[in-house]
Amino acid sequence: VRAHNQSTARARGTVDSVLTLIELEQIDPKAEMTQSINGDVHTGDVEYAELDNEEGQARLLPEAAEKAAEGTIFGSTLNLLNTLVGAGMLALPYAYAQQGYAIGTVSLFLAATGSFFGLYLLSLCAQRLGSSNASYGAVAELVVPRAVLAIDAAVAIKCFGVATSYLIVVGDQMPGIAQYFGWAPLFERREVWILISMLAAAPLSFLPRLSSLQATSAVALMAAAYLASIVFAFSWFANLEAHLPCRHPTGGLPPSCARPAVVWESPELSMLKVVPIFVFSFTCHQNIFLVHNELPNNSARCL
Repeated sequence: VRAHNQSTARARGTVDSVLTLIELEQIDPKAEMTQSINGDVHTGDVEYAELDNEEGQARLLPEAAEKAAEGTIFGSTLNLLNTLVGAGMLALPYAYAQQGYAIGTVSLFLAATGSFFGLYLLSLCAQRLGSSNASYGAVAELVVPRAVLAIDAAVAIKCFGVATSYLIVVGDQMPGIAQYFGWAPLFERREVWILISMLAAAPLSFLPRLSSLQATSAVALMAAAYLASIVFAFSWFANLEAHLPCRHPTGGLPPSCARPAVVWESPELSMLKVVPIFVFSFTCHQNIFLVHNELPNNSARCL
């Protein structure tokens, strides 16, 4: 009985949506209408409406899709790069120190290749959905409907972990900077800087579109480039090593501060422990569907 009621509601919603589209003169009444498996109404290759599988109500998509497609290739690239170049960059020197230059470079290449292939598969999934509402939940509804909540929860937990890692980095580094510049003792507490970071990030988290963050992404990438240049300078120029905060009292550098001097290391457990650092250095997959939805030309090749 429930299945019959749902089928009846879907059919009624389809007819209502077609009549609405005809009244709005958005389609030709004689056009051949087809209904796809997921309940989307199409005329040829153009998508006009989408049905709610539970309520049987149709909603128009063209205006929403046109309104949402305000992103640019440059802005989307900045946002994805900002997601990639995150706090994990700070841990890469430690990962290289554990694996050596040879194995570390191979691990970095494999992680980048796997990340690229995953993004490619997700872009194909977005194309199969054929709308501006692509998401992990929408893909899960077509593939594993029973696991929609689990997949959404996994994405949410991942994003929460990334945000938390930034707060940890800020809380660990900023008190030392405040002490170095002689700021008020209040700013030498990590809790204060974590609270300041949360208050600064909260308004940005409620912006309606990812493309609205391209300016902040550009600033973040410049800060990352500056940080990388500082790390490179202190690692390779001997006259700067004396300014390292972890310099040894008797001269030279302790083992924990020395750069990796080996090209090959025998496999050890410590080498396996840093594999996740390489993997999480190339994660931006949680934003690929948002980029797809906001690009006017969101073909797989463009993505």
